[in-house]
Amino acid sequence: MRHLSFGRDIVFTFGPLGFLYAGLHDPGHDTLYVVLSSLFCSGLVSGFVLTATRGRKPYLLLLPVLIANLAVRDAALFAVPISLVFASCRGNPPTLAWAIGIILVALVDGLLPLIKGTATLPVGFCTALAVVALFPRRPGWAVALPAITAATTLLAWVGSGQALANLPVYLSRQSEIARGYTEAMSVWGNAADLVVYIPVALLLATLAYRANPEHRLVRALAVLGICTVVLKAAFVRHDGHGFIAGSSLGLIGLLVFLHDDARGAALGLASGLLAWAMIAGTYVPADVRTVLSTFATVVSDSASGLAMRVGHPDRLFADYSARKAALKQALNLPQLSGTVDIYPTDTGALLASDLDWHPRPVIQSYSAYTPTLAALNARHLEGKDAPDTVLFSVGPIDGHYPNLEDGASWPGLLSHYDIKGRADAYVVLQRSSTDHHARIGTEISRGTYAFDTPISLPGAVPDIWATFKFHPLKTGQLLSVVFKRPSLFMDVTFVTGDHERFRMVAGMAEGFLLSPSIRSADDFVALAAGDEESLHDLEVQSISLHQASTYPFWGATFDLVLAPLTVEPHPEEGH
Repeated sequence: MRHLSFGRDIVFTFGPLGFLYAGLHDPGHDTLYVVLSSLFCSGLVSGFVLTATRGRKPYLLLLPVLIANLAVRDAALFAVPISLVFASCRGNPPTLAWAIGIILVALVDGLLPLIKGTATLPVGFCTALAVVALFPRRPGWAVALPAITAATTLLAWVGSGQALANLPVYLSRQSEIARGYTEAMSVWGNAADLVVYIPVALLLATLAYRANPEHRLVRALAVLGICTVVLKAAFVRHDGHGFIAGSSLGLIGLLVFLHDDARGAALGLASGLLAWAMIAGTYVPADVRTVLSTFATVVSDSASGLAMRVGHPDRLFADYSARKAALKQALNLPQLSGTVDIYPTDTGALLASDLDWHPRPVIQSYSAYTPTLAALNARHLEGKDAPDTVLFSVGPIDGHYPNLEDGASWPGLLSHYDIKGRADAYVVLQRSSTDHHARIGTEISRGTYAFDTPISLPGAVPDIWATFKFHPLKTGQLLSVVFKRPSLFMDVTFVTGDHERFRMVAGMAEGFLLSPSIRSADDFVALAAGDEESLHDLEVQSISLHQASTYPFWGATFDLVLAPLTVEPHPEEGH
């Protein structure tokens, strides 16, 4: 597989150090994984240790128990930058131990944007607050800490094999990923989690403010800022991600308690831990016995992992090879020459099968959820880096309309690839020496429509390309900065008279095949072959768009342009 550049060749939530978050890595990189994981833990613990007053030091024993019970690791990522703020607000003497500890926290802060790009904002925000806290007493350290963090980011970026010139591209593409996430990935969950989270977050900010008068505003802003980021991380996609909210409140509550010797600070610890238990209890058992049992299991597994690495390092490679072979056998993909990509998501299948993975930039189709990201993938198929073979299937998430995900790339797939056969649920597409000329024709209708109004599609056109343009309200945009956008839905009536409701994603809807509705690899083959008879029952007769009434976000109308998609028929070889 060729060397890949993050931000150009790969545009996804994770950066070149994302394996630290995922806990997945090639055994050949195990030493790097262990070293960087140890550094991360050292920085996290150092922030809490430097925050703790002398009388609170014994309560640091709670920290490893809480860390061991993090079902989702985002809470640990957010805890590092806020601990830098609290540590900077403490009036500790500048001893060697303090210097080492604060440098460790700054070093880890520098790694976070390369682990998960969305950590860039909290790192920058909290580093700025730490500078404000340090500057009056230790101006040298106020200058040194952001320099250490920035230098770490640069060195880790280059050290991971990335070109320095591509770092701004990576960060800008991460902002595009974050921008589209709010709508495309939203899932509604247990509202009780929010009822717990918001009051406790405000309470912790208040307690941080009421502690030592020095730098009280800095601490309160740090809590409010991180809790706002956590609000989006946990509740935009309110499934298991909700666990992030409870875990973060527990860790922030511990920080507030460690920083302040006053009796009232105990309320911060108690409320944080109670919120953790209440929110986490939605997803996993959160009683004391389970928490302690999980801690014991993590300690035991860590000790076993260390013993294996010291005494039997070859087992890592043996276990890796065995699991890879089992996955390869289960998937049973064909041996393909040349470069390969897979739609919509199963990149692990290619890697386990030792195929030469040559990905489109947004490597998971469900993440190509803005016009910019969708266009990156579509352009990839037109260029010299397009894969020789594509394994294609349809697998939308969250009830999306099936044709939406990477829908902008379908004309390129239909134009530049021949259908060579099947591989399990996938159709095998091979780069063609001649184009099949899938073209979007002259528009056949253009209009502005209201939500909740039926729109009839022209019946004489079998393959209809649609371009939607939705208009967000300014008030809705402001609300979506801290929370999420209300969902859009499309009710579809088929020519058979059947009705079905799908999720519509505005960013994916600026160019996709609206009719027929392609549900499987077989349907895609029929589309390429011009087999209208097989797809007749999937042709769309009319649609109607609806927006969830959570709060007003979209304007009352939207624009829709319809055009024919004409494909030069190219049936599957041998048929």
